[in-house]
Amino acid sequence: MYTTQATRPIEVRFPPSGIFIFESHHGARFYMAPTRKDFLKVVYVLKGSGQVESPLLERSLPVRQGDLVLVSPQQRHAFHDDPRSEAAYIVLCVRIEVLKRCGEDLWRVPRPIRLRNGALAQEADELFRRLFFEQYLRRPAYAEMMQGLTVQLLAVMARARERLNARQPEAPAAQTPMEARVHDYIRDLEERYAADEKLDNVAARLGMSRRSFTAFFRRLTGQSWHRYLREVRIRKAKPLLLSDGHTALWVALESGFQDLSTFYRAFRAVEGVTPTQWVNAQKKTRPSPGASARGR
Repeated sequence: MYTTQATRPIEVRFPPSGIFIFESHHGARFYMAPTRKDFLKVVYVLKGSGQVESPLLERSLPVRQGDLVLVSPQQRHAFHDDPRSEAAYIVLCVRIEVLKRCGEDLWRVPRPIRLRNGALAQEADELFRRLFFEQYLRRPAYAEMMQGLTVQLLAVMARARERLNARQPEAPAAQTPMEARVHDYIRDLEERYAADEKLDNVAARLGMSRRSFTAFFRRLTGQSWHRYLREVRIRKAKPLLLSDGHTALWVALESGFQDLSTFYRAFRAVEGVTPTQWVNAQKKTRPSPGASARGR
């Protein structure tokens, strides 16, 4: 791992992978002059707070611990620490040659952007750790592994940007960092509902104990984690059941259930009937395709 008690930005020297990651702990006299790089930067705020300055921004962009900042190539920018903040960052640098292997929508943004999402930060933290591991050991095919991890990180961030653009509500400012993390996780369940995760794994990924996670989750949703997740999955399964060409087993697996019997039990618990009975009831209440035409 590359670590420095820095007073100025570290010089980036790319290895054959075209990807370089380092950890920078800023000293009290750290200063970064406005700069423009020919590579992508993903900056993760490990500690402290500060601002991102860029002529592309209407005003400075405040950042704090847990934030991710994406800076596309050739964007003039600078990071400034708050005077009383002991700032530390992870910086991932990616050459254009690597970026050309994936779609521009993953890394091309019109201005530096900040992503503030507790669940995203936890996922990014794990990917950064794996990137450090690959860079340090340089085992066979490490370059390809680093490139794959980088694309995965950019894809996760792209999805987070879509939710931001859709103006989905952020966690209320009055929430504690842990509450905000659980809030973000609940919001992300709308897309991650099919992931095969256990309760203990989710709590660990969010950096909290099982007891704390379940308490925050029930406070925010009024339900247990298991019941809430079951209801989300059943809600997602319903339109799939009504679509043509899909078996009940396919719907079950696509909705996050491990087998058909578990899916049937969950569906009956939520809806009071089996999937087949529910589908038949829906078909009876829907007009036939030619009904409106015959009515005219």
